[in-house]
Amino acid sequence: MRRTSIIWAIVGLGACSALGAATSDEPPPPSRAEINELLDKAEQKVSAYEEAVKLAKPKLDMGNEKLFDRDADASSGAHQVIAAVRKKGPSAYGLMLLISILDDLSLAAATDGMVISQVSLAACRAGIRDDSDVTALINAGTSLHDISELILHASLRFIFVEERLMINKQLLHQ
Repeated sequence: MRRTSIIWAIVGLGACSALGAATSDEPPPPSRAEINELLDKAEQKVSAYEEAVKLAKPKLDMGNEKLFDRDADASSGAHQVIAAVRKKGPSAYGLMLLISILDDLSLAAATDGMVISQVSLAACRAGIRDDSDVTALINAGTSLHDISELILHASLRFIFVEERLMINKQLLHQ
């Protein structure tokens, strides 16, 4: 009797392992609260970026008139994706799209900072020094990058769980 129980326990553990049961080494899926907190932070970072771009608009326009509109459109897109992920719930596609947009905004902040630096350099030669807009853009870009990375880590955990569930479903139907 005892030997049969041990055999069934081993078979059960093997079946759980084959079906992809979670182990303590596997990352836990992100909770809805964690995703919402990250979305809140992303919303704040995008809004801070928008404010930095508005502050820098005069110098941006001096360097390249198209940058402000590009940045405004990209920020609007980020807000739309955040709202969609909130409404529909997290998905691998939605989270990856958000990461992509946040990374684009981070790159745009760096590009804008370079354009403004060139404009500011010319102003500095004329005796005018004000680099608060560059600092604001650099800080906004860094913040966008940081929240993007946090969302990436949560997304990878989310995708891991989704893939595990798909594998389990496929194994059950074989």
